[in-house]
Parts: sequence; structure tokens; C-alpha cells
Amino acid sequence: MRNIAQPRLGDDCPFLELPPEVRNRIYEYAIGGHNLHVFVWNRLTRERSPKWPVKNYVKQVLNRNIYTGQETSSREYFWVQYVLCQCPASDDGAYKLTHETPDESKYGRLFMPNTKDHANPTPLEFKSYAQRHRACLDVDVLKYDTVGYRKRVTTPKLAMALLRTCKQIYNEAALVPYYNNTFSFARGADLEVFVTCVLSERQRAALQNVSYAMMDAGTCGNGRRAIGQLMKCHVAGYRILQDIRPKTFDRLSGLKELTIMIDAKREWIGGHARLWDQLPRMVCPELKARVMIRTGDFLLCG
Repeated sequence: MRNIAQPRLGDDCPFLELPPEVRNRIYEYAIGGHNLHVFVWNRLTRERSPKWPVKNYVKQVLNRNIYTGQETSSREYFWVQYVLCQCPASDDGAYKLTHETPDESKYGRLFMPNTKDHANPTPLEFKSYAQRHRACLDVDVLKYDTVGYRKRVTTPKLAMALLRTCKQIYNEAALVPYYNNTFSFARGADLEVFVTCVLSERQRAALQNVSYAMMDAGTCGNGRRAIGQLMKCHVAGYRILQDIRPKTFDRLSGLKELTIMIDAKREWIGGHARLWDQLPRMVCPELKARVMIRTGDFLLCG
């Protein structure tokens, strides 16, 4: 076997001779700048096994007997997968679109009327999260609580083979996917497993952008009680969706931008049209937080 400590002809790499800032820019172009849909399968409640190789992640769960008060510890096993967003118009672009002032003589105000022809929406219609990402994921609303989104088999992945090129490249680029990509979740359970079981401490500190999408009122509770539950949890003073634990976000020490998208039925919003005003605009100067609430026929932004 060759002694790698002894250099030989051809060992010099022109790429490593580039200035560090140039190499970092190349890393960001290669494995950064994407929106990553992350979702989790619970092995006990799954409908079927994924059709692709996956790694098992273990989560320690503390169970309390409601009758005796006795606590027991158990393990839950998860499969975690991600897909690259294939949406031609990003969620960020869709968000900015809602702040544009249309021609009032033509539209009156920013209404997005319902249309049954979702393939050809009206210019001001803001398509739901699931509609915008039909090319990325399969969505099963009936099994949403246990499955959520499913990966399309043909969806591409990040070129993570770059990190296996050599040790120096790994050390320089290992955290690029975490600080230069947006991680999108559709369930609080997925986000919690990803943060607590998948990420290391360095990766949690590097992660900067998180997007959370909520498809329907049914994902956060039943009836109008969901409004109160929606405001129940908080993270450092910032109130957030009920199925996300505050400590989950507290562990993301490097988080800089948090986007919450709520695709809810208009009757669910009901008389709470100013719900988003109850969400503080900013936790601290380092964190940019925004909320989008999409109802049946118009969008509310905070």
C-alpha cells in the first residue's frame, strides 16, 4: 500500500492553490444556494418503506403513564430524507410578489380569487405551498400526520461527493450545505427529529435559514381551538406553531432567518384576520422572522 505521507508526481492540486475566498465561492456554487425539503418517516407508523437507501436515526422518548404517573424511556427509529426544490419560482419570490402594488384600476386591491384551473392561475393568485412544489414532492393529505411529504424518486440531490475528494476540501466545505441552503419542513415533528437526532453541534450552529410550511388547520389541531394552540409555544419570546418545541429552535444558535407559511382555509382564520400581528416581528437583530398566512382567496403577510 502506498504511503500517502510521501508525495509523488501529480499530487499537487491546482484547485487548492486558489485563494481561500475563491474556493469558498466555488463550494457555495457547488453545494449551496438551494431550498432543501426535509422530511421524516417514523418506522413504526409508516405505510411502507422508502424506495431508496436510508440511514436509521434513534430518538430517546420519555413516556408518562397518565394513571400512575410513572415514566418510562423508549426509543423511536426514523428515516430522514431530503430533496432539492424543483420549484421554478422560489418561496422567497412568491413572498416578494405579495408586496408588489398591482394596478388598482385593473385589480382594485391585492385579491387572489379562487380558480379551479390551478394549472393557469390568475396573475394575482398565490398558489399554495403544495401546489408550488408539485414537481418536488408527492403530497398525501389523508396520511399527512404520519407521512407528510414523500420524495419523488427522480429528484436530484446535492453533490456531496465533493466532500469526499480530500480531507482539506472536507474541512473547508463541510458546513457549507448548512449555512448556504434553506431547510424547509412541513411538520414540526420532522424539524425536531432533524435538529435533535441528525445534526451535530457544529451543524446546528452553522444552520442559518429555516422555512416551515403548514398545509391546513388539521395539522395543528381541530376547530377554532387551533388558533389558541398556534400561539402556545415560543422561542426566545417569538411565538411559533404548536407542534414545534421551543428548545428545538433554541438549539439552532446560528439561525438567522425563519419563514413560516400557513396554508389555511379561510373559515379557519375566521375572525382572527390580525393573528399575524400577535407574532412579534423580530426576536433579536440577528434573526429575521416573517409569517405568511394564505387563505382561500387572499394572502396575509406579517
